[in-house]
Amino acid sequence: MLLLGFQAIDSNSLGKIEPVLEEYVCLYDAQFERDAPQAVLGRSFVEDLKRALTTGERKVWTEEGNGPHRSVLIAHQLDWDSDFFGFRIDRLDYLMGADAETLEAVVRQYLKAAARSGVRQISSRVNVRETEAANALLRNGFTLVGTKAMLRNPLRISAEVPGPFGRIRPFRAADTDSVRELASSAAEVGRFANDYRFDKCRVRRMYEHWVLEQCANHGDQVLVAEVDGKVAGFLAFTVGFPLYGAPDVANLRPGVVTLVVVDRLYRGQGLGHALLAHGAAQMRRSGARVAYATTAFGNAGSLAAFQSAGFRVLTGHWEFHWWLE
Repeated sequence: MLLLGFQAIDSNSLGKIEPVLEEYVCLYDAQFERDAPQAVLGRSFVEDLKRALTTGERKVWTEEGNGPHRSVLIAHQLDWDSDFFGFRIDRLDYLMGADAETLEAVVRQYLKAAARSGVRQISSRVNVRETEAANALLRNGFTLVGTKAMLRNPLRISAEVPGPFGRIRPFRAADTDSVRELASSAAEVGRFANDYRFDKCRVRRMYEHWVLEQCANHGDQVLVAEVDGKVAGFLAFTVGFPLYGAPDVANLRPGVVTLVVVDRLYRGQGLGHALLAHGAAQMRRSGARVAYATTAFGNAGSLAAFQSAGFRVLTGHWEFHWWLE
């Protein structure tokens, strides 16, 4: 039987759940766990959350049960996604706790609040170590739409770039249409492709928008694979911004592979490896001390290319979607 029940909290009442936050092992999606002590990550996370609560960027719900059991849910509205798709979309950022009853209770209460606020769709990413959290989502109407590997490259050793097939070069403005078409093809895989309720044409336009923004504003962070004068693939990356909008709490100035695509006609010939190896070298020259990337666990070709270029699986995540019926 729950004692205190569901409540939303603000930055002033955050203190009572700080221990839960600081001890959570998957803070920042576990991407910094090899680079910073847990105590440092925990303190940084609490301070980040206080700022986010003060500005209204994040909302926190908590459920308290018998004894020490307490579960915490952190979520926020995805403004860009909501505007792009034309309906309210939220992101359930974290679901913390070890007690199944309080986990399910806080999810139920959050969904009720979300529905009252006009939320139509919610996405969530749960570390594969957090089985109780995943089960709480599944029991409350969420659907598993993907399983992704998070990969890490320490950027200490240059990966060997194979053979003379094709060449890797910097992006040029004349490549824009070819890169846009390749980006559109990337919409055929991933969590959006696995959810029939997202309009596929709109999803393709979203991928095109992402890559066009990158090419226009950060063309120096796009590499192109060229074969016989044709753009056969590309890689886009960033430097200084960790995955999923996390702050650079470990002072790594990390590189992140945001998208890598190879034309179907040229797959299996080493272009993916070459793009990733050149990309890793470019990120290192740009000051990155580590690089991150994500790819589907079921994409054997992509995983092999990443691993051949010096990336190793750091952890994994389940991806969930929920829709207001």
